[in-house]
Amino acid sequence: MAKFCVHCGSQIEEGAVCDCTSQQGAKVETTATTEDKQGTVNVNVDVNKVVNQGLSSVIAAKNITVKMVAKPVTTFTEVIKTPNFSVGVTFILAYALIWGLIAMSMVKKMLETTGGLLGGMLGEFGMYGFANQITELIPSSKVFFFGFFAIIIQAAAVIGLLLLANSLLKGNAKYQSITTMVGVSFAPSIIFTIIGLIASFISLNLTYGALIIGGVLSLILLYIGTKDVLRIDADRAAYLVPVINIITVIITWFYIKRSVASIFEGLMNSNTFGW
Repeated sequence: MAKFCVHCGSQIEEGAVCDCTSQQGAKVETTATTEDKQGTVNVNVDVNKVVNQGLSSVIAAKNITVKMVAKPVTTFTEVIKTPNFSVGVTFILAYALIWGLIAMSMVKKMLETTGGLLGGMLGEFGMYGFANQITELIPSSKVFFFGFFAIIIQAAAVIGLLLLANSLLKGNAKYQSITTMVGVSFAPSIIFTIIGLIASFISLNLTYGALIIGGVLSLILLYIGTKDVLRIDADRAAYLVPVINIITVIITWFYIKRSVASIFEGLMNSNTFGW
């Protein structure tokens, strides 16, 4: 079966070693020198190594995503056999970033629609500007960060619950393996969220459809990955994954509900409308 490099995501032959790391060039070291009472302390920070690792993770995540378009299950099962914590985190951050953007787009679209309806009704009372004020005063930056951290919380909850399940089942899965599996399982959601982001400029119904498809595909991969990484049978995985997702949805919903409430509380407290 095909193998993939954990650093760059390139396909390699059985038993072969990818040479991507040898092409990174010479190291660049930054030395910070601090003095204390006992003398001089040198702290070496390999900046080039950190940057290269980050870039390698991004490239690997991109290559894995492209391969998953053609062979989602085959690519997914091959990737999770060789855990790569940084690649898993990269997928999670990418999904969170895209969700922040789509949250901004969806909220803006909904407010524009709501504002138009309110404007028509309130215009009868000479309050044309009221609906526009609401639309303009919802801070886009807050909407973005609420969407971003909603995914971070969701991923953290899934990883934490899987670690708990692994401990209760006396498994030997490590957090690196679980993080890699959860992160890569987001790949379909990332693809369809991007499609949904583009579709939001046309119709929110198309956006909702894309998000549902991506979510279902990611849930299927999470089931497959849970079974393989935790080394449990299909029946246990069939019960475990839905329970974890229900708990995760509840946690995320409370976060979103609190976040939305804080936005409107801020508007009320600011006395924006003279109330």
